[in-house]
Amino acid sequence: MKRILFLLLAGLSTCAYAQTWMPVGNWVHAQQNQITNTQTTYYNGSLYVAEIDGSSSNSVLQMYAWDGNSWSTLPSQTLSGWGYIYDIIGYQGSIYVIADGLIFRFDGTSWSPIGLPANTGWINRMAVINNKLMVTGDFNTHIAGDYIAAEYDGSSWNVLPDVGYTGTLYGGTEIVEFGGNIHVLTQTDSSTTITTNLFTFNGTSWDYAAHNFDNSSIQSIEFYAIVSDGQHLYGFDGTWGSGFYAIENDSIKLVNTLGGVVSISDYELFNGKVYLAGEFGAGSGTNRKSMALFDGQNITPLQNAPRGYLRSVTSDGNKIYAAGNFTQINGSTYNGVVSTLGDVAILSGQVFLDQNSDCQPSPGEQGLRSAIITVNPGNILVASDQWGNYSIGLTAGSYNIAGVNYTLAGHQNVVSSSCNTTSVTLTNGQTTQNNIASELTTTDPDLLVNLTASWRARFGFDEFYQLDVINIGATNESNVSATVTLPAGLQIVSASPNYSSQSGSVY
Repeated sequence: MKRILFLLLAGLSTCAYAQTWMPVGNWVHAQQNQITNTQTTYYNGSLYVAEIDGSSSNSVLQMYAWDGNSWSTLPSQTLSGWGYIYDIIGYQGSIYVIADGLIFRFDGTSWSPIGLPANTGWINRMAVINNKLMVTGDFNTHIAGDYIAAEYDGSSWNVLPDVGYTGTLYGGTEIVEFGGNIHVLTQTDSSTTITTNLFTFNGTSWDYAAHNFDNSSIQSIEFYAIVSDGQHLYGFDGTWGSGFYAIENDSIKLVNTLGGVVSISDYELFNGKVYLAGEFGAGSGTNRKSMALFDGQNITPLQNAPRGYLRSVTSDGNKIYAAGNFTQINGSTYNGVVSTLGDVAILSGQVFLDQNSDCQPSPGEQGLRSAIITVNPGNILVASDQWGNYSIGLTAGSYNIAGVNYTLAGHQNVVSSSCNTTSVTLTNGQTTQNNIASELTTTDPDLLVNLTASWRARFGFDEFYQLDVINIGATNESNVSATVTLPAGLQIVSASPNYSSQSGSVY
């Protein structure tokens, strides 16, 4: 089942994984630079790849099938629009593709359009739920109200009831089933204050997916994508300093916050983990990693994923398949469809301040965030998270922990302890624990200052900041004060505890 997600997501992982990727047969199309986008699904024993071929004057929907031994080119469908594929899925023995906001069915021989719900609007995403083909989009063009979802039984459409939202909805952008209910992510009127732009349908009526927040300072949130691992439902906001949230028990709970820029185009559940396709990590273009794992806590780039941009990902239960525009796998140039068995050996642990010098984390000992661990061979760098935890996914073999750099986190007086293990041997499918003890080189106070924002608010809305001042030194410090200069356009509404002085934008 496919989910195609588009968002600008702030994200920089604290982990890196490595896998072995292989081309899937000899890819069949000749002009790689003419392929504008790609979507894949695995259905009834075959891998289907739908693409837009822009080599002709008209956009052409082209599809290929891999039967496990060879590729075959299937009939094409000429499009009248700009040429973009949103989603692909198998249902009732046919392959359905959303292209240019319309839905087409391939029955194994030929293509046919199947029309639109209420004969109006456009379709964005789809999923098979309760033996129905469920779609979301915007069906409001000639219908009063907010109609964002419909179901297709193979012959006719049924539009789900009006959402009943008091503001303005601009259609659904993602649809998933979770907990027996249908969840639809929407685009909303930015001038309207909302609880969330994620709605749920219980079979009779719509409601917000959650009404409460675990943080009382959060009044509303707009998600850019939703992901389900079968056990939990997560929402991602797409702002700088972005966070991802668990949606459960009528509450939206912040799981973690990230930094950097990431885009997510698709996801697939495989071997108990969520595989994300898109762009991840530092750099741009082919320098970015194209796939990551989401484990419910972190978004973690895969170390050896193809460089470039993977637009879609699917699985046959034994392998992960990915397709898109990329340039290298395992050091060789390639562009098309690749697969991996998901073979990963994991090295993990905690970077911590070893106050009792026993080389093991003890209750009360602080984990050190943003420490940079170097692993060789490969000069692989990974940063510890806010609790000091790190995790690196590598191929099986022997590795050396070459060193730890603490300066990025502001730990100027911290060094790695001599008791640490520097050589490790990793086995595929296993996790090797290796904690990294750290010690102070001075007894002076050492203050760590960290300012974080929950998300970037729209103009006229509140934005929430948290200022942490932490003494990681060996002695107490008194009479500590902090000065904050606000960017232009921001003013403090309230603070707890309150600020002691103000001069213009300086508090």
